[in-house]
Amino acid sequence: MDELSIINLDMKKIPYVIFAIIVSIRLTNLKLIFPFFNQQLYYAFLFIILAYLMINFKVKKINPFSVLLIITTACSLIFNTIPEYFDSTFRWFGWVLILITLGPLISNSGFSNFRKRSLNWVFLICQTVGVLSFFWFILGLPNLGRGDFSGLTYHSMILGPIASIGFLSILNKIIFQKINILFFIPLFLCFVSTLLAASRTAIIALLFASIIVLFYRFKKKSISIIIIFGFLTLSVSGSFLNSLNNKGDKNSRIFHWTDRIEEFNSSPVYGIGFASIFKGSSGDGGDGMIEPGSSWMAILSMTGILGFLNFILLIYSILMKLKKKSSNFNFKESSLYMSIITFFLVSFISEGYVFASGSILTMIFWLVLGRVYDYNTNNEIR
Repeated sequence: MDELSIINLDMKKIPYVIFAIIVSIRLTNLKLIFPFFNQQLYYAFLFIILAYLMINFKVKKINPFSVLLIITTACSLIFNTIPEYFDSTFRWFGWVLILITLGPLISNSGFSNFRKRSLNWVFLICQTVGVLSFFWFILGLPNLGRGDFSGLTYHSMILGPIASIGFLSILNKIIFQKINILFFIPLFLCFVSTLLAASRTAIIALLFASIIVLFYRFKKKSISIIIIFGFLTLSVSGSFLNSLNNKGDKNSRIFHWTDRIEEFNSSPVYGIGFASIFKGSSGDGGDGMIEPGSSWMAILSMTGILGFLNFILLIYSILMKLKKKSSNFNFKESSLYMSIITFFLVSFISEGYVFASGSILTMIFWLVLGRVYDYNTNNEIR
């Protein structure tokens, strides 16, 4: 009997172990060590987790807004002829798999516990990456990823958001728990790693998200605190922002946004197709890889007004319920979730990964929404 209990306990840990492996490999330069961990294997692992949760736990609730979003994105595929090299159908199935397993579609005790523990793993990994990337820079280790400075990640555009999420999770802990001076060390290191990544979007989104945390904690006193925090942030990051401005038009999103508007105008109702853009337009890498330049504009151009409105309703419903819950209990977690969602929504202005099923940031975004949906569906945090 005891042996069976131990085996059952170990079996319950399988989803968390698999997820921790997925995040660690896809987030860091471990991809260089494990090149066989391709997109297909990544989806296979997610499917194993989904199958385990569906078999062992009954579905408690289904989010209608997520169902509608799946339908509208599917319509964008059905009613368009999309070049095969975009592989849009495969990417759509990958995104739906993420939405079901991690996102705000299905809720029950199994999914709730899995998402909560997985998100805690994500926060720990983000903190670790943010801190170790600082020492990577100090020690002068080679930049193995792409971009200005990628640290432990494979791209500087990944390091900025990851270090920012690590910063927010530590800041929330400092603000709402008993202050430990030691927490300020990793907080500072994560912030510096965000600056070293040289991402204007990550820095600005981090500022807005930090304001959310401070507002939750201090409320009426928050205006003066926000002003001080904002001044210090901009002062410290000023030189970095100036250097970023010297990049010129190379990283400008204006051309991307203009093309996305043109795509939307050509098919305003259901868009031009999931995970696709006009061939030869800005953001078309020519090999099926795309960079829309903005998640907001990508949703609008790819899925039309139907998909855009569904996405807005999904986000609005989750945030309003989270705001309502936060007035009743567990202020700390409400603050953390609200700040991270704010970070993503601001970064979406100039980063187009909302539907990029292969991106680690996409995974984290939908996981946070899924956790908040569980948070709203259950009477308490499990």
